[in-house]
Amino acid sequence: MKIGKIIKEERLKRELTQEEFAQEFFVTRQLVSKWENSKSYPDLDQVVQMSEWFGLSLDYLLKEDTKMVDELNFDGKLKKRMTYALWGIIGVIISIIFAVFIVWWFMEPPILQAKDIDITQVEKIYLPEKQIQKLERLGRYHPMSNIKFILKPLNHL
Repeated sequence: MKIGKIIKEERLKRELTQEEFAQEFFVTRQLVSKWENSKSYPDLDQVVQMSEWFGLSLDYLLKEDTKMVDELNFDGKLKKRMTYALWGIIGVIISIIFAVFIVWWFMEPPILQAKDIDITQVEKIYLPEKQIQKLERLGRYHPMSNIKFILKPLNHL
């Protein structure tokens, strides 16, 4: 006998509506209807709970409903594959993070030194008095701030 018919028979023996039965197993009335009409199946945890609640063996609930057993087997295999895929993705992400860290760790940052710079031109710029006063108020004025250095990197690197 299919599990949907068993669920319906046991529910009717106890004189429960689909709504009352659904509340007992924390599901919706529509889901109970789908179970009873074999449009979907309860998951394995729910089948175990029903077995205990009905006082029936799991073997009796599952034995003749080969379609449900096949679906449960498929779900188990799918879950296992998804777990392997998830661990694979996590492994790849960790590997990428590790590779980026190693490259960053061993890479020397370019350091600009005085010997790498050649001053090609020095220009004196006259700032208006108001601009100098404004910079002094902000604490940004330095007597050398009106001299502009034009730097050109040496090509000997």
